[in-house]
Amino acid sequence: MSDDRFTTSDDDLISRLGSLLAEVDSVPESVRAAAVASYSWRSPDTELAQLVDSMSAADVRGDEARLLTFRADSITIEVEIIPIRDRLRIVGQLVPPQPARVQVEQPGSASTSGTDADLLGRFAFDDTSPGPTRLVCTPPGSETVHTEWTTL
Repeated sequence: MSDDRFTTSDDDLISRLGSLLAEVDSVPESVRAAAVASYSWRSPDTELAQLVDSMSAADVRGDEARLLTFRADSITIEVEIIPIRDRLRIVGQLVPPQPARVQVEQPGSASTSGTDADLLGRFAFDDTSPGPTRLVCTPPGSETVHTEWTTL
């Protein structure tokens, strides 16, 4: 006489255990969001651009914009953060000037917004949410550069 409880395949057992754990001890959404955000580090050979300068434009022009400079070995990314009501406009330039794909990443956001920098390295994003943000810059034929996470 055969007992079906002991003839279950490994795949069935893993599926049952997964269902049980999902009911009893589900993963918190904040942990899931952090895991998704960390996935971008799957390419450890990408270059990290560190924040080297941060200044309030109020010191220079009297408005509330912020000026940030991120530097990596291959590129410098200069950005101006301009508050417009409850959103942000990001205007930037790559140094040395070059075309590239530039993306804005924010944790918990389902999508990233992207644009192409022109031949002079200029780019802009008109509708960014305040909060933790980083830029991802991919020049054609070069390695991708990520800025440090910065709270905008």
